[in-house]
Formats: sequence, structure tokens, C-alpha cells
Amino acid sequence: RGYELLFSHALWFEDVNYSNFAAGAPLLNGYMALGLSGLFAGEIDKFNYIGDSMDDEYSPSDMAVAASYSRQIKSVSAGAALKFITSDIDGDRASAVAVDMGVMRRFGLLNAGFSVQNLGTEMQFRKESDPLPLTVRLGASYPFRLSVFEMLASAETNYSAEVPFRVNAGINADYPVNKFILSMRLGLKSYAEGLDALSHLTSGFGFSYENISFDYALASFEDLGLTHRVSLSYAFSRVPEKELSEEEKQELMKKYFMAGHELFSEGRYKQSIKQFEKVLELDPSHANSQQYIERVQNKLN
Repeated sequence: RGYELLFSHALWFEDVNYSNFAAGAPLLNGYMALGLSGLFAGEIDKFNYIGDSMDDEYSPSDMAVAASYSRQIKSVSAGAALKFITSDIDGDRASAVAVDMGVMRRFGLLNAGFSVQNLGTEMQFRKESDPLPLTVRLGASYPFRLSVFEMLASAETNYSAEVPFRVNAGINADYPVNKFILSMRLGLKSYAEGLDALSHLTSGFGFSYENISFDYALASFEDLGLTHRVSLSYAFSRVPEKELSEEEKQELMKKYFMAGHELFSEGRYKQSIKQFEKVLELDPSHANSQQYIERVQNKLN
């Protein structure tokens, strides 16, 4: 329910790099976001049709602008994004329009999602046209506690025309210290055709303090080298609750209270107290949340 800015930058093999900037805000009883992405391949030497060097270079690039809207109704969230994509290869341009759609639902602590990406027009360079890479994803995540760590396990399966079936999985471990959270991550991908076993693994870490989060990820592409991705996000203060209707307020309170109750029953006391505190932000006189906070504090003591 807040405003957020996000920037990420990926340093891939050779001189290829990818950047993304996004901004989101709660609007029209849901959430809206705008994004700008760019893929830059670096400088490439030019050769003529018989293979002689032309002593010149060109720098191909792709850009995409996206606008999205999503809304949550009870335990279900759904959204869509409209994208305009353009590609440039030495002065020749192609463009396309596409839509991404997705839906997500909570089943207790389990979170499951489904999405379809790149439903749109073809990209045409001169007389050659190619369809966008249609991708279908199905994924799920589940939080649990392991000793002092707050864990999150996630997995997804992807379908696309290029790779009919592949699976990605990962584990995230959060170690909270007051307002500071250190995150450690390990990932596994089934598809790494033509690469060594190490290329199936990814790893990373992150840390957040109050409204600021930083993340880093590392992946190997064998002889092509290591790839690096960094991201930085800033979340502004939440939207004042006076902007909520009474119905939205009651629904949000119910959501926070049920989440706190489930976390409490699993013994994840520090996480549960945060959910009950969110209820009290909406209604300081909420007796059940006050009682659970007292029970949590007694158990922690």
C-alpha cells in the first residue's frame, strides 16, 4: 500500500548489460506501475558481405516501456501489463506491442501464481518477422522457520517455444536484527544447455534497512564468464489509511490478523507480532490483536 522505486542493472557476459527502472503507486483501488527497460549489446565490428572489415562499429539495443495495473480481492491478486517494445540494429528498427497477464492466490501461507507473457504482435526487421517469445509460468512459494532464520522456498515451471519445459527453484534465508535484515539465497535451474554443471546454480545476497533494500545475484555461463545483477529499491511511507474505504479497511485488518494467527501457530513469533501491529495501525482498539501481542511478548520473554 505504498509508493516504491526500483532500479536494477545486470552485467552479462562480454559487453552485454541490461537495466530496468520501475515506479509503483496505489491508485484506482489497486496498484499501478510504470517501467522502462533497456538491453545493450555493446559495440560490434562491422564487416561487408564478403567478410572484409569496414573499420566501423554499431551498438544494437532493445528498449521496452510498460504500464501495469493490479488489484487484490480477498486472497486473490490479478494484474496485467501493456508493453511497447522497440529494437535497433545499426539504424534498422522494429517494434511490437505486447501484454503480460498474471494471477496469484494465497492458500494459507502457500502463495501460488500463474502468468502468460508476451502476447502481442511480431517484430519485423525489413522483410523478416519473428514472433515475441511467448512464455507461460506456474510457480509457488512457502515460508517456514529454520532455527533463527526466516526461510522462503520457491519453485516455478516455464513453458516457451524455445524451451518447452524448464524448472527453476530457490531458497531464501532472512536473518533479522532489529530493523536490519540480511538475506542469503541459492537457486537451481534445470536448463543450461551446452554449459557445465556450475551454470545450473545461482546465488546471491541482500540486505534491507527500513525502507531501503539492496540485492546482488551471481550466475555462471562457463567460458562466457560470470554474470552479475544488482538492484536497489526504496519504499516511501504507506498511503494514509484515511484513503481506505471502511470495507477495504475491514478486509485488510482480516488479512493481517489471519496472517499473524498462522505465524503465531507456527511459532514464528517475531513475524506474527508485525502482522498484529499492522491491525492496530488500522484499529488501535482491536482487542484480539492486543491479546496476541501480549501472548507473543510473554513467550519471547
